[in-house]
Amino acid sequence: MLDVAKLNWLAGLVEGEGCFHGDIYSPLTLEIVSTDLDVLQKAKAIIGYGSIYSFQPRKLHHKLRYTFKITGVTAVQWAFILYSLLCQRRRAKIRELISNWRKMPTLQRSKHDARTCSKGHSLDLTQGYGIIERTGIRCSLCAKETQRRRYLRKKGIIGNNSSMVGQDPVHGLFS
Repeated sequence: MLDVAKLNWLAGLVEGEGCFHGDIYSPLTLEIVSTDLDVLQKAKAIIGYGSIYSFQPRKLHHKLRYTFKITGVTAVQWAFILYSLLCQRRRAKIRELISNWRKMPTLQRSKHDARTCSKGHSLDLTQGYGIIERTGIRCSLCAKETQRRRYLRKKGIIGNNSSMVGQDPVHGLFS
């Protein structure tokens, strides 16, 4: 259960140091920028999700800068949670962003949600259903499909450019 004092603190932090942004092609994002790492770690502890990045100063007299970021469904959830605590200008921005987010195709929305693979299959990384690669996170279904395609290409059954979505080259459609 969230403490009201923590929610008010987080809303104040978002008002002073944060922003909601995104457009029809990218997910809704909540981003908070600060030079105090402990402040962002507290925000992450309250939200329970997200990433903190550090950026080197551009000039020698500037401080090290940190950014806390959440995207996708989690950012939408927190936009709704904090909505009533934010000023009118931020509320208007949240309404605009959520309207754009709803217009995104479901697969594009889920591509940016860490709980799904790029094709929208659900993931549970704690149960070993996701495979983390340099290109992103794939579910075991997508990984098996990739292995199957590589095997068929190696055997010369399909070419490099052939599209076999939902078809088996030997037996026709998958059952």
